[in-house]
Amino acid sequence: MTTDETTMFKFEENENQKAKILVIGIGAMGLALNAGIKRSLSGVNYHEIEHLVAVENLQKLHEEIKTAHLVFLLADLDEVQSRDMIKALGHTAQEKGVPAVGVFLNTLQSDAEAERFLAEISQFLKCSFITGFKAVAKDESDLSPDNQGSFNQFATRHIVSLISELILRDSLISVDYVDVTSVLDAGCFGRMGTGIATGQKKGKTAAELAVDRLIDQGVNFSEVKGLLTCVYGSSLFTMKEFKAASDVIGEKCPESSVFIMGLLVEEILGLSVAVSILTLS
Repeated sequence: MTTDETTMFKFEENENQKAKILVIGIGAMGLALNAGIKRSLSGVNYHEIEHLVAVENLQKLHEEIKTAHLVFLLADLDEVQSRDMIKALGHTAQEKGVPAVGVFLNTLQSDAEAERFLAEISQFLKCSFITGFKAVAKDESDLSPDNQGSFNQFATRHIVSLISELILRDSLISVDYVDVTSVLDAGCFGRMGTGIATGQKKGKTAAELAVDRLIDQGVNFSEVKGLLTCVYGSSLFTMKEFKAASDVIGEKCPESSVFIMGLLVEEILGLSVAVSILTLS
């Protein structure tokens, strides 16, 4: 591979962080997802890489992975040419004991095909999340193709943001790197469900919506080994509402599962509450 084959490689580093987190967008969709995350998530290091990369730049990326605490690999399952790069970067992380988390947008028509892809790369990654609009939207018939695309990208970016912010931000419920990685260690294949609600029972309702969206994606809670949950609310949010959300999710958790739950302040929510749940099986 020569330097003439290079199409894109960018690296941005953030020195002031609790943990070194790398977010690597691979392929055309990976680059687009990375660009969206940059606008909303600070405190992490970003890489953007297309399929053909100069040897010296690729070596630099591998060296950065070796010094990281956590690596995200973002790609579209439909971009077959990204798979070798995912394997290579995951292998480097694996050799150094760095957790590598795949976050993959599923634009494939067949869930079975997506599962075959995950089985193919699972040995190179700590865990993988498949996501799409069903993680945040209830009914496909209510979404135009453009809206589906927006929801697809939001869901993919939100997985990275949720995990990273629970590590990097000061949560009202103490959660740290060790807590988060204990969930990532619990299972291989993950999904996300998100709900948002207002009203007197908003904590409970938002959690129920998040659970429903996971079930819609085929999650069997009896098989879940790890759950990482974040509740988002403004300064008007109460611990009673937090407990109501926790109770809904706790009832779904197998006794043997690893269950970590954080609480982050987002004033933009006002009187609403959002609950996001990551499950690993």
